[in-house]
Amino acid sequence: MALKPKTLLLLTATLVAALALVVALPTAGAASAPDAAVEIELEDGTFLTGHLTPISARTASIATTDGRKLLIPVKRIKTVNGLPYGVDANDRNAGVKQTDAGRDFTKIRDRADRVSEPVQAVDMWERFLSRTDLPEGVRASAEAELSVWKTRYQEGAEKVRGQWIGGDELKEMKETANALVEEALSIELTNPTDAMRKYQQALAAYPNAFRPHYRLAYVKYHQGAGQIGGNRILAEAERHARAALRLQPRLPAVLSSMGALVFVREDYERGLEYMLEAVEIAPTDLTCGNLLKAVDDIPENFKTANPRMRAIALRAELLRETYNANGELLWIEDFRHGSDITNPDDPDTGPPGLRGNGSGWFISADGYVVTNRHVAETDEGFYYRVRMSTKDDDGNFIEYPARFVAADDKYDIALLKVEHPAGEDFNYFYLLEDDVPPVQADVMTAGYPTTGTGNFVFQTARGTVSSNDTSDEDFDLFLDMKTTQGNSGGPIFDRNGHVIGITTAYRKVYDSIISLAVGPRQIRDFFSDVDEAPSLSYDSATDREFDAVELAAEVRSKTVLVLIFAGEADEIEEINDDADDGDADDGDTDDEPESEG
Repeated sequence: MALKPKTLLLLTATLVAALALVVALPTAGAASAPDAAVEIELEDGTFLTGHLTPISARTASIATTDGRKLLIPVKRIKTVNGLPYGVDANDRNAGVKQTDAGRDFTKIRDRADRVSEPVQAVDMWERFLSRTDLPEGVRASAEAELSVWKTRYQEGAEKVRGQWIGGDELKEMKETANALVEEALSIELTNPTDAMRKYQQALAAYPNAFRPHYRLAYVKYHQGAGQIGGNRILAEAERHARAALRLQPRLPAVLSSMGALVFVREDYERGLEYMLEAVEIAPTDLTCGNLLKAVDDIPENFKTANPRMRAIALRAELLRETYNANGELLWIEDFRHGSDITNPDDPDTGPPGLRGNGSGWFISADGYVVTNRHVAETDEGFYYRVRMSTKDDDGNFIEYPARFVAADDKYDIALLKVEHPAGEDFNYFYLLEDDVPPVQADVMTAGYPTTGTGNFVFQTARGTVSSNDTSDEDFDLFLDMKTTQGNSGGPIFDRNGHVIGITTAYRKVYDSIISLAVGPRQIRDFFSDVDEAPSLSYDSATDREFDAVELAAEVRSKTVLVLIFAGEADEIEEINDDADDGDADDGDTDDEPESEG
């Protein structure tokens, strides 16, 4: 039967469209071309090796290397060379489509693109890559993302005007801004107008600079406080103070000054909150004086009507035995006041996002890390990383994300968990079998104490056990040993390399400094109450000579630097779960121990 012209035209158009569909079908990258053998995984778990040719949107032909020719429905093809069928291997999203893991990848990539500090994204991707259910394509794409963020983290990159900048470019921006700040400081008293202009120029050169914001807030605070029509100037001061506080959220001077500023603007409750936080970090003449002055200046009717202000006022009254109210609410000029920052001349240096650090040590081959509770107290608002003493091929120290497991109410102990991405074992310490070591035993401690240079350097110190007083409420061990900030959480070990305690605190008694440590009995007691706790290991090695050089080399890989960052790791954990020390204070005695981390 002859076809009508209209029918023939329609059929021809249909055939052309079908051919176009075959030609336009997506491939699984270059490896899926007809002349390239690929590995094909079917939905039922079958693997085939051969040449894959798309036939239509629903069907593909496979010529296997063992001589078979198969016609397979596309819906039965799960992956080609580890990638979901139809994904371009050169695409940034390669391997992340059509799977649950792929959808999780997309969620994390979107979150990583919004972070304020590169280490947050590094932590996200490392936690994601610790999953065991990732297809090869998803894993490859996640590793590529991690590589980008690691480079930014290692270069200390910051987001400047919406772009990530690090390395020499960021260093040059900081140097330009710091030079302008120094010029401004030299003329601030004699020519405040030009000084403020230079502070603004410093911010134009490097918008993330702390000091120009702090100095501009200081100048404008004094220009506006108590002046007629000064509220507009105080509003400008608050804008710069907020920026300074965002850049340095834990400096007592910044908190107390911010509190004074908003209090002067009659935001009494918020002002008291800031000043109280400063006092809790560093109770000094200036921080306590500001709080007491503010309490004295609150209108009585406001204090009576506000329970929070009444509570802060009651706490402040306890300070009056030691401190006096300032004559006026002060902007604390020296931003270093009451703090021990790494670089007192430039607070813009240091690892991005870092909020604290301490020491720790592996107690098991599968990555459990012991440290102090005052180093790792909670996972609410914080996440942790551990840095090894070894470096990767690029010369950067190896780090791993660490999951918070538990912290103790009775003893100053905390437990973290590190997942080794390659599934390898970590070197770890054996614990002393006795409850306490003998008095006058030679011991060493290892860790990453504060050096004052901004660098974290592995160090050891020697000492002896002065007392093993198990009747002390908090500490089993008293030691004659020199330690400092950053040592907290580090291992104390004997001549056999067995852990005999955790470096925890010091106590000043008259003119002597006594190091305090949690002993083996207390460590075992802590572990007995932790649901997720590793098995403790003991070593029956015979006593050997005390060789400090040999011991230091032996324990280096077992001791870690614990880095504390502000932020939440919960989001990544939820996705994964769904898928499967300082100088002692002056004075004769101080019965309260000072922490060292």
